Amino acid sequence: MSDPTHYYALLVIPWVCLILGWTYVVNDEKISSFWYLVANPPIGVIVLSWAELILLIALGVETFIYADLAKGH
Repeated sequence: MSDPTHYYALLVIPWVCLILGWTYVVNDEKISSFWYLVANPPIGVIVLSWAELILLIALGVETFIYADLAKGH
């Protein structure tokens, strides 16, 4: 960069800033929309989450009962 004939390399800096800024703005919109979906999930996701929780509790109880029976109780 100390050689005056290579000053044209400085013309790359605005293009790099433009590309990085555009990438930031585009991804910021996608990330913001993702967090909106996380905060307000559709009703189907809520129902399936509760169903999964109930099935996991039932499986845990069943595992506890059969583990207790294996001990001879």
